[in-house]
Amino acid sequence: MDTQTSDRSRRERHIAVRSVLATLLVVVLLHIAGMITYAVRVRASAQTLIQSAREIHSVANADQLASTWDESSFRTHTAFHSPERHEYQLELKSGLLTTFHLVPSTGVLLQLTMIPDQPQRVVLGMYTDQSSVWIQDDSTAASSSIQSQHDPSGLPKKTVVILGAGVDESTRARAFAFNPNCLTKLGGCRNAQQMLSTVRQLENTVHSSATAIY
Repeated sequence: MDTQTSDRSRRERHIAVRSVLATLLVVVLLHIAGMITYAVRVRASAQTLIQSAREIHSVANADQLASTWDESSFRTHTAFHSPERHEYQLELKSGLLTTFHLVPSTGVLLQLTMIPDQPQRVVLGMYTDQSSVWIQDDSTAASSSIQSQHDPSGLPKKTVVILGAGVDESTRARAFAFNPNCLTKLGGCRNAQQMLSTVRQLENTVHSSATAIY
């Protein structure tokens, strides 16, 4: 009798342990699924900002983007309107992916300054605590220029590009070819080259005043 009771107790303990482990497994899987869904949303938002930098040509375009850019834990925006100009700022951050130490704190910022019926200045940047790339497409700038700081290995770490009024479309396309995966891939992007793979091409085609810091 004692043997039967002992066997039954062991079976009950095994069932309880398996139940707890199964519950923990479900919780972990749900957490992973939630992070994947969150990362997909963050990446899609980053892609939208990056594409919008080249596609917005009017106040109506900018208003439409702002109206769909709902506030959330990882998205913010502001807008200012006056008879002379319209200004917009839309920002995206890695949010919970950084909270859970999957991605270093990473952001994408789009700033638009519009005068009636045309963009006057478009600024798109991607940044972390260590590296950044900023592109300013400025119709008031007389010429284009690029400034870069390089790490000891020679890779660009921080880059600022100004595109003047006469820049050709192929250069503009290379300048805005940011990598949206930087906000979601494990470990993030460690330098400007990873954020914008065309940095080297821009250094060769845009008037360069690059400086290396060692």
